[in-house]
Amino acid sequence: MKKISEALNDLARSKFRSGFRLNSEDVKYINKLGFAKIESQARDFALKRLSPKNPKNDGRPNAI
Repeated sequence: MKKISEALNDLARSKFRSGFRLNSEDVKYINKLGFAKIESQARDFALKRLSPKNPKNDGRPNAI
């Protein structure tokens, strides 16, 4: 498994990732809330809305 610093370095060199830019509204939102709040919201989103690694029903409504 990669270390965090290695993963961040790989992301910094990504053509896909480098295509994203914050617009002025994004910057205002971040400045208004602060980075700690943004980070907290991101963590909350990941924990509550992203799929678990091994879901019980694997997306199937009637799985046994």
